[in-house]
Amino acid sequence: MWNYNSSNASRVAIIFKTWVLSVTVLLLLHGVVSAQEKNPLRQWTSSQGKKVQASLLSLEGRTVKLRLKNGRELTVQTDQLSEVDQKYLLSMEKAGRDFESKAMPEETRIELPVKVEGEDFEFKTEHYVFVSEAKVGKSFISESAKVFEATYQAVRMLPLGLNPRPPGGDVKFRARFMTSSSFQEEIANYITAGPNLRVAGVYLPKRKKIWVPYESIGAVKKGSQMTLKRTADTSTLIHEITHQMMHDWLVLTPMWFTEGMAEYIASVPYQNGRFEFKNSTRGLKERLKGKYQGLPLRMISPEDLSDPDDKAAWQGSMEDYLSAMLWVHYFVRMDRGGQGEAVASYLKLMGRAKTDTNLFIDEYNAAVKAFEVKREKFNREVDAYNQSGKTFQEEGRAYNARIKKYNQQVADGVAEGDRVKIGEKPVMLSRPKKLEVPEILKVNSGGGPIDVFAIANARARPALMSERDAEEMKEDVSAAFAAIGLEVSFAEPRE
Repeated sequence: MWNYNSSNASRVAIIFKTWVLSVTVLLLLHGVVSAQEKNPLRQWTSSQGKKVQASLLSLEGRTVKLRLKNGRELTVQTDQLSEVDQKYLLSMEKAGRDFESKAMPEETRIELPVKVEGEDFEFKTEHYVFVSEAKVGKSFISESAKVFEATYQAVRMLPLGLNPRPPGGDVKFRARFMTSSSFQEEIANYITAGPNLRVAGVYLPKRKKIWVPYESIGAVKKGSQMTLKRTADTSTLIHEITHQMMHDWLVLTPMWFTEGMAEYIASVPYQNGRFEFKNSTRGLKERLKGKYQGLPLRMISPEDLSDPDDKAAWQGSMEDYLSAMLWVHYFVRMDRGGQGEAVASYLKLMGRAKTDTNLFIDEYNAAVKAFEVKREKFNREVDAYNQSGKTFQEEGRAYNARIKKYNQQVADGVAEGDRVKIGEKPVMLSRPKKLEVPEILKVNSGGGPIDVFAIANARARPALMSERDAEEMKEDVSAAFAAIGLEVSFAEPRE
């Protein structure tokens, strides 16, 4: 708990989102928007009154990079700009629009064949360690690893700032190929698959690895060897690999975003190590006709995109996954010119919020530690002062009694040498200086934990809304999907 009182200051507790185990299930029943300037042309004024038309490219510390109307770039310091321009930069920073974006790739591809090291049961590729329950050869891993390495490459090259890296400081990502029976036995400890549903693969954040049954990569046993069918549907596996690529974001981003990103990547046309992002609209429509056939295109309300009650908001239904995919597709491919800038801004603001909160927590805990030393010293001084008060009272009474006797002896004519010795006047210790509570410990003095998830999502919300209210966003989203022949509707906001 994060609280403070005069007798105790406790360390900060952090609340992150609890990651609900994500699994993808398979039912056994059976145009790219052109790029545009990210930020608008506007008039900039120097502190000396000089004016220029330019758009903001990036803000790094105090360095501002502008693109002039003729395409040239100009670099200036913030203190060289007018007060109006500095306020504008602050608003762009709060909206996550203060960095230079990159173009969305038309496609990503890996070099084939995938190079493999190892033998029998454990193998390594450039970014993965694969463990196989059955004995396999390098060619099997090389073919199987294509979708893993290709998904890593795709997520890495998207201009969104996801920056995939192996979790927990590992050098490589990890995956395990398993027989269907042992896979089902193992996942029974984590999930319960309903009737007519088959789990096609699962990413386990705590174990930091993907578990995949052989059949999900199109593997079949022929004699004593495992071989691959090249016609296998890998979309559900791509979904889980995307979760693995987003490991660092899982506790911070809401479920609609983490699942929506996984569904978005899974919907992009993929073949033989190549993702065709230029055909993502086609891929979306194919996924709607396949996995989501018959479901209405109903999206959660824009008001709920940053809902701090993420557990209650996400039920894991097919409708939830569909809504999530539509929202991410919109933000990546349709909003702000279709270059993923809304998502990049969203993640940048979220990352900043996490960093700022963690820095605050470090500073807070350091302040608590330093304050505890001062408080303990103060308490010792108070104890000494209180004890001094008791002694002072006793000595004061004795001192006053001696004065009274001395005065009486003077009145009785007692010779000075025979009178009582009065002695030194008792002195009490000085009152301890008031203990000042550091300002940082006064924040949220009523108690309660720091909810990093809620803070980060509240900070990042402006990047998605882009100065629109909910109704304006609904209009923009509806128009964007209508332009590709899809009609969407919106659920009522949650209370």
